[in-house]
Amino acid sequence: MIGRNKHRNFLLIGALFFTIALILYFRAYIIEKKYDFKGIIQDITIEEKGIPKVIVDGSIYYITFPDENFKNKIKKTIL
Repeated sequence: MIGRNKHRNFLLIGALFFTIALILYFRAYIIEKKYDFKGIIQDITIEEKGIPKVIVDGSIYYITFPDENFKNKIKKTIL
């Protein structure tokens, strides 16, 4: 009887772990999709606080992540 309870507890903990991992995966996927721009990037400027402002097809997007420095990561390429 004790063996069955341990087995059941082990399965419950494993199911809980995978459920939490799946929820966190989809949450990260949804957050990442917010920065998927559909269209041509017209302009990228960095505001005075270091926050990049991106203009895509006339829409303005501010890209912010906690403790992230974008100054050296954004490069302008002329095609």
